[in-house]
Amino acid sequence: MKSKYWIAVLGVLWLAAGLRAEVNPGGYLSFQFLKGQKQSAYDRGSFEDLLAGFLVSGNIDSNFTFALEARLDGQGAAALDQAWAGVHLSKLINARAGLFLVPFGRYNQISLPLQAPLVRLPLNIEGTYPARWRDIGVCAEGGLGIFSYAAFIGNGPAEGETLSDGQQFRDNNRNKGMGIRGTVLLANSMEAGVSYYLGKPDSEDARDLRLLGLDMRWVTTGYEILAEYTRAELENPAPFSAGTAEGYYVLLAMNFGGIHPTFSYQRFTYDDLVHGAGFVSPEAPGAGISRDLVRWTVGARCLLSDKFLIKAEYDINKEKGITLNDNLLSLQLAFGF
Repeated sequence: MKSKYWIAVLGVLWLAAGLRAEVNPGGYLSFQFLKGQKQSAYDRGSFEDLLAGFLVSGNIDSNFTFALEARLDGQGAAALDQAWAGVHLSKLINARAGLFLVPFGRYNQISLPLQAPLVRLPLNIEGTYPARWRDIGVCAEGGLGIFSYAAFIGNGPAEGETLSDGQQFRDNNRNKGMGIRGTVLLANSMEAGVSYYLGKPDSEDARDLRLLGLDMRWVTTGYEILAEYTRAELENPAPFSAGTAEGYYVLLAMNFGGIHPTFSYQRFTYDDLVHGAGFVSPEAPGAGISRDLVRWTVGARCLLSDKFLIKAEYDINKEKGITLNDNLLSLQLAFGF
């Protein structure tokens, strides 16, 4: 499979050259070292999460755009993150079709190693939807003054053991998921956004999945504050109540030149009587889910250049009703080209 992805990358480069397009190639490489307490999954320490990505984007003439992003992990598995073609119609409408990053919230758009402020995903981002959530369909975006929007229609996530297991590339039902994100620039340094998604993840087109997101970003020369709230509600078959997942993170990143100390507080709850480990279908339910998690994170980003950084963070994990020694130290090295 991986050879097909790289053939596609080379094919886009060849096509773009033939069309005399403006092409912007790039990529990244990253890996991590994880060392946790004795009850964590990394009690012995491990180098892992090797990622290598390649991105080609550009313009054809002045009204047509394209992007293709592929990545390889440490096991040699390949994946496409983006593969779309777009057209610029006006300031209000820029349309694209294909495989795109879902414009839900803020963190899903900045989750690559060189972009993300943290090594690990915040708890609510990790638990509400698939990591680096992408979809196949059509997306439109634009703006006017201090307002901007992005709206999409696509296959939507499938039903799995958890909400984060729903990434799919071929629709499992006839329903098409729809979502929208709107943002407003409150001041030169502050922006707020709201996101909403509605779809049916089950193969019978019978039960709704609703996602709500609120996010805020405040940037100055000395610090950056990010905050994001997410809520998911998945309708379950009678007589079970809906499964719900809800949480938020607040993050402060300070700026001392090349050193950016980071601090975050994260809270996430997840309750579902039908899904969980072993879930196959509503007729073969899983073990259920009941989690109430808190994470305190302290760390720093060391910017050795605009394309080379090292991140370090220590996560203090707490779960209501359970005592675990599972705090985790994470180190990440990433560079782009």
